[in-house]
Amino acid sequence: MTRRRLVYAGYLLALGLWALNTPLSAHTERDFHQTLTTVEIAALVTPSIVTISGDLGSGSGVILESSGVIVTNLHVVRDESSLSIALSNGDIYDDVRVLDVDPRRDLALLKIKAFNLSTVGLGDSDDVEVGESVVLVGNPEGFDRTVSEGVISALRNDPAGYRVIQTSAPASQGSSGG
Repeated sequence: MTRRRLVYAGYLLALGLWALNTPLSAHTERDFHQTLTTVEIAALVTPSIVTISGDLGSGSGVILESSGVIVTNLHVVRDESSLSIALSNGDIYDDVRVLDVDPRRDLALLKIKAFNLSTVGLGDSDDVEVGESVVLVGNPEGFDRTVSEGVISALRNDPAGYRVIQTSAPASQGSSGG
């Protein structure tokens, strides 16, 4: 099996991807400068991946804070009149508040009334390089904890003022936000 190091790359969220290069999270005792397999990455992050459902469809999200702060893509929650969030353990939260949005980057921060949730740490997407491996973890269309992998194909500067990370990892509809 190929072994890799792990980093959560900020804008990769829009693609539902994990870039595998540098440290992931301070919430575990592992030395994240070591390499991780795709299996190890999936086991590490899947407790923090959620399913976001609304009247118009569903998508994925990532728990950032143990108090219930979740990041997803804005297009997952845009125009929804009500939302529910299902955790990997099966718990469902119907009281979902939108904390903030960034339409230009297609990002949304959500909040549920919860505590002691599994979280994922953030890395620096500026550290990723073309050719590095990526792993996508999401909950597309009711298939919880779906994992696929690929590479970073290109890094581009968007005219709107942000960096776009292009990948070859296959993503099914509903993986957005994972």
